[in-house]
Amino acid sequence: AYDEPMDAVVYGATAALGLACLENVLFVLHGDWTTALMRGLTTVPFHAALGAILGFYVGQEHFVAGKGRYFLRGLLLVMLIHLVYDVPLLVLREVAL
Repeated sequence: AYDEPMDAVVYGATAALGLACLENVLFVLHGDWTTALMRGLTTVPFHAALGAILGFYVGQEHFVAGKGRYFLRGLLLVMLIHLVYDVPLLVLREVAL
């Protein structure tokens, strides 16, 4: 049942864990055991946290009736946090190659 804002946080984190699982399987198929270990330790909790953050904003949108404002803020915030996480990793990967 989706009858309180906290439900959106739980559903968001759960959906994000599914995405992290799929991403990890795809990355590990083209990597090695260190890739599996590092992704398991970093990306799984990271995606769960981002899903929970976005879920909070979705819950606010639904229960406060923000007319798209809360969802957009949450989406932009999650995208910014993900960008801050990804850019250094991509730069390090290019430097290491």
